[in-house]
Parts: sequence; C-alpha cells; structure tokens
Amino acid sequence: MVVRKYPRIAKLKSVYKLPLKKRFTSNFELLEQGRVLLVDSEFQQLKPGIRLEGVIRRLDYEGKEGLILYGIAYRPIFREALATIAKPRAIAVAQYA
Repeated sequence: MVVRKYPRIAKLKSVYKLPLKKRFTSNFELLEQGRVLLVDSEFQQLKPGIRLEGVIRRLDYEGKEGLILYGIAYRPIFREALATIAKPRAIAVAQYA
C-alpha cells in the first residue's frame, strides 16, 4: 500500500473539465495521476491562484453492503478570514498599585 500525503491548504495551478469519456474514470486513478478532485464550487469560480482547502469526501462505494471509500478532495476556502490568522494588537493594561 502506498501512503501519500496531501496538503491541507493548496493553490490552484490549472483546471479543466474531463471529457465525457473520462468522467467514468475512477477517482483513485485521477489521484494516482497527480490530479485532485474539486468539489463545492462552480467551474466559473475556479481560476489559477485561488486558495483551496482539503476536505474528506466519499470517493467510491462497492454496492449496498460493500465498502465505502473516503479520500481527499479540494474546494475553495469557504471563509478566507478564518483561514488566515490576524496579527494580534497591543492593548493598554492598567498597572496594579
């Protein structure tokens, strides 16, 4: 078994729709080719340079009583403000007498 590590936050390099013939390709085959799955977004929203976050999604299942396979997919960061840490500001403190 090959273990791969995927980043939690990534930047989109390029995007394209799969041709109709390749849409039935296994999600695991796409991951093996170095590609990732994009979810929760419209194609028009995706532009090179957009920041993405990794989420866990169901990638495949084997029938009613079979195994459900989960893996990583990416989506545009839902709330950019929560993804960046604000620089703390100094506060005035009264001296103890």
